[in-house]
Amino acid sequence: MLLFQPSLLSYKNRAHDEVDILLVGDVKMQTLTPLIQKEEKRRGHEINYTTMTLEEFEFRKTRRDPFVNEILSGGVIMIIGDEDALVARKADV
Repeated sequence: MLLFQPSLLSYKNRAHDEVDILLVGDVKMQTLTPLIQKEEKRRGHEINYTTMTLEEFEFRKTRRDPFVNEILSGGVIMIIGDEDALVARKADV
């Protein structure tokens, strides 16, 4: 699951072209970091990104973690994955 959210934290003043990314799943940092750095260089500014395992994301979602709640209630653009699956709660929770 890969998310892009233009204004992750609404209480912060954000630049129009600022990018925030949440990656959920098995993320290989040695692959991700050079990709992010290359895009930062191309854009000329920092890209804010966070990674979580699916288990961590589900745990934080069920605990109504403020960071995850902000993401789920904001203007998310799904790049890979299904938005309905993202917000759906597990039946056994």
